[in-house]
This record gives sequence, C-alpha cells and structure tokens, in this order.
Amino acid sequence: MSRAVCTNLPAACSKAAARTPLPMSGPEDRCPECGAALLPIDAAVSASPAGAARWIVPASGVALAALAGLLMWRGHESRTVPPAPGPGAVTAEAVVPAAPAPVTPAVTQAAATLESHPPGAGQPAVLTLSGAGLIGLPQAAALVEGFVKAEGLGEVLRPSAEASGAGAGPLLVRQPSGARLELRLAAAEAGPEAAGLRRVSLLGGDVATGDVTLGLDALAVVVHPESPLQSITLAQLRQRLGGRKGRGPESMHLPAEASLQALVARQLLDGAALPEGVARHADAAALVAAVLADPAAIGLVPLSAVGSARVLAVADATGSTWLPTPETLAAERYPLTHRLVIRLPEGADSRLQRLAQYLAGPTAQSRLAAQVRVPAAPLLVESERIEPVEIGAAVKMPRDYAALTRPARLLTGRIDFGSGEDALDEAARAEVARLGRALSGGQVPPGGSVIVVALANDPGSFCANRALSERRATQVAQVLRDAGVPVAVVRGVGRLAAAGAAASPAASLERRAEIWVSDTPVRQPAPFRCVSGTGASGPESAPVAPAAASGA
Repeated sequence: MSRAVCTNLPAACSKAAARTPLPMSGPEDRCPECGAALLPIDAAVSASPAGAARWIVPASGVALAALAGLLMWRGHESRTVPPAPGPGAVTAEAVVPAAPAPVTPAVTQAAATLESHPPGAGQPAVLTLSGAGLIGLPQAAALVEGFVKAEGLGEVLRPSAEASGAGAGPLLVRQPSGARLELRLAAAEAGPEAAGLRRVSLLGGDVATGDVTLGLDALAVVVHPESPLQSITLAQLRQRLGGRKGRGPESMHLPAEASLQALVARQLLDGAALPEGVARHADAAALVAAVLADPAAIGLVPLSAVGSARVLAVADATGSTWLPTPETLAAERYPLTHRLVIRLPEGADSRLQRLAQYLAGPTAQSRLAAQVRVPAAPLLVESERIEPVEIGAAVKMPRDYAALTRPARLLTGRIDFGSGEDALDEAARAEVARLGRALSGGQVPPGGSVIVVALANDPGSFCANRALSERRATQVAQVLRDAGVPVAVVRGVGRLAAAGAAASPAASLERRAEIWVSDTPVRQPAPFRCVSGTGASGPESAPVAPAAASGA
C-alpha cells in the first residue's frame, strides 16, 4: 500500500490544500473527497531479484509534478518542461534506477486531463449546443463561459488552440465536486429537434414551443440603385427563386451560408429545396458587389449587410408593403423578419434551460447586440413607426382598432393563435407571461392604461371572426390580470384584410393579440354588435381617450 496526495486545486479540495497523505493501492484510486487523480509520494521498487531498494519523492517534487499537471489541464503548453530543482532538492535522477521506470505512473497521474475525471452523478457529462456559428464561435464560447461562472458550475478550462481548431473545440468544466462537464459548441444548425441556436420565421411556420427568443433580424431584398423596382411581393420572390422571371431579365442572388439558405427555403418555398440556377455567393459582401454590378439583379442578404445596395419594400398577404426597420422588425410586421432563438426540445437538460434564460437576460443581451438587429426584451413602439409604406387596397382598418392604438404604444412581442382557436397554447401563454413581467417592471406610466387588442383572419364570416378575436383578447387579458397587471381595455377587432386573404399561409400573421400602452386613461368601449354574417353591423361606440381620472 502506497501513500499519495490529491492533485486537485487547493481551492476545490481540502485534502489537496493540506496535502494530506492518502492510501493508494493502484493507479485507479481517486481522492475520497473530490474524486480527482492521486499522485504517489512513495512506492516499492525492485532493484534486483535478490534485493529491493526504496526511492522517495519529497514534497517539493510533488508540488512540481502537480503544477505540471495543472498546466497540461489548462492547455497552455503542448508539453511540460519540468523546472530546475531548488537548493537541496533531491532530483529523480538521483534516486530512480535507470532500468525500470516506476516514476511513469506518477507522471501520468499528475498530467491527467479533465477528460479522465468521472462525470457528475445522475447527469450527462456532455452537453452539445448546435448553431453556435450563428453568433460566431468565439462569442458563443465567451457567453457559455459567462453562464458557467454565473451559475457557479465550476472552472472552465479552455483547450489549446491546436486541440480546439482555433477555438471551436469543447469547453471543459471542472465542477466543485471534481466531476467533469464538457460543453460542445457545434457551428452548424442541427435538426429541428436538437438543442441549439436557430433562425426561425413565423412565415415559415417553424416556431416551436420550446424556443426562447434571443433577438430579431431580417432578410433584406436588395437591388441596384438604378433598378426600376420599388417593392416586391412574396409571390414574386417565390417566382424568381423558382426560376421564373418578371417583366425584366432579373437574376436572383443568395448567400451560400447553409442556415440562410434554409431560412429562405422555409420562408418562401414551404421548405422545398432551392433551385440550382440561383446564383450563390461566399459571403454577403460578394453578393452585394454582384448586385451593384448588375441593374437587373435581385439579392437576399441579412439586413446588417445591405451596404450600398437599395432595399425594396416587401408586400405581405394583405398587399401592404413594409420596409425592414428596427420597429417593424420588433413588431414582426416586416414579412421577412426572423427570430434568433435557442431551441429547447421537450425534456431538455435543466442546465440548457438555464443557459437559454441566461442568454435572454441583460448581461448576455448586451453582448449579443452586435449579432442581432433588435433585442429580445419587449419594447414600447410608437404606432406611427410600425405603419406600412403603403396599405393594401384590401385592408379595411376597423374604427375601434384605429381609435385605440393611434394614441398608444405597442409592447413588442408575438402572441399567436392557431386557426379558429381562442385558447392560448403553451408558447403563447409563456409569451403573455413574459410581456406581463415587462409591464409589471414599470412600462406603464402613472395614470396610463393597458389595452389588449386581438385580431382574427380565420375561415368564417365577418361576425364569426369578430367574436373569435374578442375571445382571444379576453384570454390574454385574464393571464395579465392573474399576474397583477391592470388591464383597462379588452377588444377584439376581427380581420384587417378581406376574407379572401384568410386562404393565404401568411394569414396566420393576423391571428394574434397585441398589448398596447397608453400614457392616459382609456375607457372600455361599448360592446360591438354584429347584425349579420354579411359584414353589416350595428352601431359601434368608439373608446374615449383620454377618460376621466376615475376611469370606468
């Protein structure tokens, strides 16, 4: 039976700090406190068949070997050169016979890496986050390291540049118990059921219940400054992506990045593969350069990369055209808006769930500002800043909707409903709760009013849609009131566009509820009376704004 000392950091293990001698029967033995590898401090060595010799490594030698192991853990050096011994120290060469090499187990123990440490009991030892390339691997690694520190999960030991592929490798975490945790960052987006960062679009219908929004961005449609085009519809974009031209000899250009091409396919082609004939460019700068060299070119690029190209307004299903501004993105009015989310499949590891909340929090959001156009935090946006460039001819704005929202500000966030549904699903309920927390945090000025408005562009008559939207607004208002948010007005306004637009896939964008905040008191309008299913209605009372100080 030999004696050994724990090789853990002194701050992580009291036995390592005190250099307490521990019994060691073999190289597989571990520290009973933290589970770290042990370093022998004495061993029996057979000098010859006829006799035996003893060799001893003093405490100074133990410290040097432990230091060498720590340097290898941190990956600062590809190999460890032992320092010169101090005065009076006994060197290994002076006491270890040349033929056998009993020091090898000791060196192996001292240089053990975190990969050899046991995982935590009952939890996976490896967590993988896909899609980290959407914000850049160095940025993703820094954010994950910040999360580990904030959660107190342990010490992050970055691998060497050679082992990690220029920073793309896993982050190794030594937990306080001595257990190992490996956090792997995969650059590419994984499948829809994998945990990780992902671009999702309401237009593409690929938003999932477990998505936590980290920010909003958009694809911009860019043309040559001298192009005669001023706007483009979603149908026209689909035609050009499918190889069909417009009136002129337009050429279509896309970025080569796989995640952006997948987003385009989901938003505009219902997930179908992009045709081979569309020009692809290595990066956005090359795409913009190609567009600037060809007055007939049309390109799709991230909004942050439009450069000197001209941005077209894009028409939605109602015929209204929108430009990609921070406000229209925040309200998700611009049709090619998409979200940057972290997807958490059902049953995802609790540590990944906490990571998602950390990334949506203020510390991480300040670091993500360079990667997303609009933050995830709810914003109050003036109504005139989310108006389209041109309202579609089929749009008939309800009088009560205009009267309620014109003097108010929209609290950005998306509360969606399924076709014909008036109940909040899990995702919508979580979104209402998130917006309710923002309202409780001081977003409502003293004397102001919270207004819940809901829309419905669902199959059915005018009166049926009006009643459906009223039930949707009531559901949202109830969740807010349960959270302590005083709601002054609850109103369903039906559809904004003609009934024919309900057949369009984009009609789902009008199946929503909105939360508005007025700086002055607003009274609940009189109930809407629908006379028939033909669109005729009885008298309609507009809300009063401002109202008397006592409210109603």
